Amino acid sequence: MLMGKDKQAPLPKITNMPMPSKHRHSDVPHPAVAEHLARFSDMARELDQLRDDNNKLLGDLDVERRHNRDLQAMLGRETERADYFQRYAVEAKTHLEHIKASAITAHERALEVANHKQQRVEAPAVSGAITDQVDNEIAAIAQKFAPKQES
Repeated sequence: MLMGKDKQAPLPKITNMPMPSKHRHSDVPHPAVAEHLARFSDMARELDQLRDDNNKLLGDLDVERRHNRDLQAMLGRETERADYFQRYAVEAKTHLEHIKASAITAHERALEVANHKQQRVEAPAVSGAITDQVDNEIAAIAQKFAPKQES
């Protein structure tokens, strides 16, 4: 009824509408949802494990790179040392060949001298006239430098 001419007429009584029953959330989810959550949890755990493994492998890779750099530096130093010792060996070999040749020559000369009969070397005979002349010259020099005596 509409409100119209009779303003004093009582209003119709409104009854309560039945409310739909509220959905009760149970602790047990739907099986499809539970399966999806389980797969998602497994993937998240696997992703975390793979991240940990990846970080560990990156750390190992850094260690190996440093070790490789150290080995390359050591190899460079060893190559330099090998070059130095190679030059030293060539120089030493040259000197040893020279020493060997000198030793062979000295040995051959020693054998030649040993094969020859040794000749006795005699001092030249000094005549009496030469010794007298030397004595006179020594006396003249001594007189020249001797202190003068006053008479």
